[in-house]
Amino acid sequence: MSHLKLFGSIALMVGLALGLAACSPEEYGVCSIPNTPKARAACSATQDQAATCVIEHIFDCDSLLCGVYNNDGPYCTRRCVPTLCYNLPIKDAQGKITGYEEPTREKVDGVEVVKCGTQDVSCPPGKDCIGKDHPQECDGAEEGAICAEWTKGTSAFYCVRPPDQVVTSVTPGTGTNNNTSTTTPSVAE
Repeated sequence: MSHLKLFGSIALMVGLALGLAACSPEEYGVCSIPNTPKARAACSATQDQAATCVIEHIFDCDSLLCGVYNNDGPYCTRRCVPTLCYNLPIKDAQGKITGYEEPTREKVDGVEVVKCGTQDVSCPPGKDCIGKDHPQECDGAEEGAICAEWTKGTSAFYCVRPPDQVVTSVTPGTGTNNNTSTTTPSVAE
């Protein structure tokens, strides 16, 4: 009888573990932005700018980061360190962009600082980032995923999913598609 109880307990734990693993979306999986005034303000578009935000502590995502980039519907993302400086294009004699400069790296007080020109693009202290120091890139790099500064001037870099995975925008807190929004975009952390 005790073997039966033990087997039943093990089966229950395995079932719970599989159920929990199934709830966690893969990289770039759909997630929900909380339906709070701060999240609505951060993740909504204006007449002049597309909706772009990242909200932390979202348990839908393994990374705990759910974001909206350029009016794309919310998806799980993660911090990254860019391997190319998209703010420093390399141009040919005709002015056509042929590539981008690589970041420079230097030690400041024993800490590595990564810069694109004068802009510090290092991983924030205590945060888990990917980049040139690490063997992986943003998942889907071969399909067009990039590491980008989501809101210009913030030095907050996150993985942007490949273009073939783009969906329409989503109203915060609903998880449903909606192509209209109304307030100022920003990075909410």
